[in-house]
Amino acid sequence: MRQALVAVVMVASLVLAACQTGSPPSARRQQTSPVQSGTADSDQAVISDPCAAQLHDICGAILLYYSLNKRLPPKLEDLRAMADVDAPLSFTCPVSHQPYVYVPAGLSAPDRAMRIIVYDPVPSPDGRRWCILLAPSQAGSSTVTLDVLAIPERIFQAYQPAAPAAQ
Repeated sequence: MRQALVAVVMVASLVLAACQTGSPPSARRQQTSPVQSGTADSDQAVISDPCAAQLHDICGAILLYYSLNKRLPPKLEDLRAMADVDAPLSFTCPVSHQPYVYVPAGLSAPDRAMRIIVYDPVPSPDGRRWCILLAPSQAGSSTVTLDVLAIPERIFQAYQPAAPAAQ
């Protein structure tokens, strides 16, 4: 029993380490600056912006779900079992008071490798939307990378529903 608990804690630690608040270095080179330039330091945003912090918590639950099921959840509510006992997940933005939109197949945009899978349905007063973006998996890899980013509205509008991935 103790070994199983230690294994779950280790997997959870690795999964949570994969949830980033900024793009990985290779993605930063591939993406144009507008996605990043509108954001303050991403780590500081998670501390100071309640929407970013909440999406970061959801990101961690998605990663844990993915590590256990090898797929994204069909709906956000399926993540409730992944939440900490003392910190239940909320799927409503604390700023806009609107439920987050979840698109498991993602929203894609031309010339952008990452897909938006969770986003606030309305932009913030500064014209950005907090989103969780999914990086494409490397060939033969069973891991996913997620980023929590504030995307300027004009860039968000370029994203459209992606074709579902072949199963």
